[in-house]
Amino acid sequence: MPSKPNNLSSESHANDTTLELMIPDGFSDQRLTQPGQLLKFEHLNLSLKGKKILQDVSGCAHPGKVFAVMGPSGSGKTTLLNIIGGRIHQNSGKAWIGGQPLTKQTRRKISYVLQNDIFFANLTLGQTLMFSAELRLSEKWPRKVKEGIVKEIVDQLEIDNCMNTIIGNNMIRGLSGGEKKRANIANELLTDPAVLLLDEPTSGLDSATAYGLIRTLKQYAVKTNKTVLMTVHQPSSQMFFLFDTILLLTEGKIAYYGSPNDVLDHFAELGHSCDIPHYNPADFILDMTKLEADEIDSIISSSNKLRLTNQDCPIRRSTFTGKPLSKSAIEDVEREKQGDTSNEIEITTKESSAMLITNEEKIGNGSLNGSLRNSSRQDYIMGDSESSESGSMETDEIESRKRHTWATSFWKQLRVLTQRSFIQGKARYFSKLKFIKCIGVALIAGLMWFQIGVGFPTEDKIRDITALYFFSTLYSSFDPLFDVLQLFPSERTVINKERMAGSYRLSAYYLAKLASELPLTLMLPTIYTTITYWMAGLNGLNHPWTFFGYLVVILTQALAAQSLGLFISAATLDFDHGLVLAVLMMMSFLLVGGFYVKNLPTWLTWFKYVSPITHAWSLGLYLEFDSDNRIICDPKLSSFQSCKNQMSNGTISTYDSNSTGILMTEQNSTYYVAYQEILEQNQVYEPAWVAIVSLLTIMCVFRLLGYICLRLFHKPVMK
Repeated sequence: MPSKPNNLSSESHANDTTLELMIPDGFSDQRLTQPGQLLKFEHLNLSLKGKKILQDVSGCAHPGKVFAVMGPSGSGKTTLLNIIGGRIHQNSGKAWIGGQPLTKQTRRKISYVLQNDIFFANLTLGQTLMFSAELRLSEKWPRKVKEGIVKEIVDQLEIDNCMNTIIGNNMIRGLSGGEKKRANIANELLTDPAVLLLDEPTSGLDSATAYGLIRTLKQYAVKTNKTVLMTVHQPSSQMFFLFDTILLLTEGKIAYYGSPNDVLDHFAELGHSCDIPHYNPADFILDMTKLEADEIDSIISSSNKLRLTNQDCPIRRSTFTGKPLSKSAIEDVEREKQGDTSNEIEITTKESSAMLITNEEKIGNGSLNGSLRNSSRQDYIMGDSESSESGSMETDEIESRKRHTWATSFWKQLRVLTQRSFIQGKARYFSKLKFIKCIGVALIAGLMWFQIGVGFPTEDKIRDITALYFFSTLYSSFDPLFDVLQLFPSERTVINKERMAGSYRLSAYYLAKLASELPLTLMLPTIYTTITYWMAGLNGLNHPWTFFGYLVVILTQALAAQSLGLFISAATLDFDHGLVLAVLMMMSFLLVGGFYVKNLPTWLTWFKYVSPITHAWSLGLYLEFDSDNRIICDPKLSSFQSCKNQMSNGTISTYDSNSTGILMTEQNSTYYVAYQEILEQNQVYEPAWVAIVSLLTIMCVFRLLGYICLRLFHKPVMK
């Protein structure tokens, strides 16, 4: 198959306008774009569980060019990108960007577009990009500037007509597969990276859509002089010749490194000619990786031989000969390596300076319309960062942590994340089914206990009244708890992606989720309590303030139960596991709550004080039985000592043959049960202030534990 010239560079400059930032007058000093930088990696090795994933892999991605990593499934393509992107730590080998070792600090110049399109399904494309811009671009920039940047990027990627379309998922119709891929890329281009990594951006796309996407990326690399490195599984012939450099992997080893125009000639020299006319060279070289083991070894050996003289893809002598180096040879290699590193830094620094000079000349000629100025936009995106000093990787990591600053303040992140969370969860917060369920349960409870506490009920109604309070406490516990169990598991992939990209603080995200969940948590218990309380005719008819007091108790109880749900959700990050744990805990709290079991075993008594149900129910009884003039004694046979004492003073005792006991009567007198006896009968011994403090403590402690779980035990690190 004849080789196809790669002449897109000149064609792109002739037909397309340069990507530029639309920034209004008065902010021209912020109209900054950083140039692409040379990305080089050498002798990368990685083994997992005794299996060699990468073996002496090297390569060099140049600014303004597209570097493609190809190979069959399991060849180590994505692993290589994960190492460069900082998701995985290699066993040995080094990598540099712009002549500086890759550290946490220098990796901030790299954006990584994952293979999966990870977004919030209920947000539109415009909302997704603007929220990302608000979080990742400098707080110093006004919103109009950020809108201009978003507009330029979506125009360049040809998705401007989808700005008002929701992202969607398998259940909700939204963007198409190709549009999601471009949206994923647009989200990473917001930070103006020097190097763009893409993991199989064409997967799941048809041939025409995939070619259009790769062509767009090629134009982006040429026009902005950025470095683009991607993995691709099986590109079409048109896509194949858009690449500038091909790195072919098989079983973690390099089978070919060089230009796509030379790949057929290379394999022909090895005795593997492509005899089928118009056969896709990408398919052909992938077929070469599926030959017999001895033939593959021959291909790799030939590639290793060429790498001996290839400065962009060097190889260790030990890899080429298959023999381990002696101790003295290792020392020589290390000394040689140190010399090469210093030379490389000098060369790549000169190359970066040359690119800056070229860009300045373009600015002088007006070809970029003034879009490149003085320094890099990255300084505004990630804060005022300093250059990484040379030294050991550990020292660079420590220094980068000291220098790390966020693009936006904590309060800015909190505001933006709260707004985003509320929009994302709005459908769940204001679901008609939730309101129908809440009102339905409230009406059923109100009818079951209709006017049970109106006026001054007799002591035979105490059991029913306490049952209503216990049921209401349970309902206000179960609903908020189970409603948030899927909160963190459902957002896990998106949050991990954004945290690895350094978009915001975890504390800002966590507090934003707590704030955005408040409307539903407070609204539904308020509706339920308002309906049930007045239908049942509880103590609020006598003292209206008790209704508002009980409403505060119910809302606090709902927040405490939600805290437990947040903790379980954050601790498990799995809905099924969280559901099992939540049911076990709530059933335990239910049994020790004080309504079903009055006399707990001594060794288990402590557990009821951990239960929010116990404290909320106790406070409800305090408010309902608030005085000694609330419940009327049974005039025939009272079970309360206070009633018996009152009736025995000045009463006439007569024997009633139709009853089983003494009938105690007192004309024109009404006796009331002492409220303390009612509380003791229901095992309520703790003072009201202790119950209040306990509820607040449970609410705060479980929320704090949820944050600790996310911070310490669920870090978004790919190992």
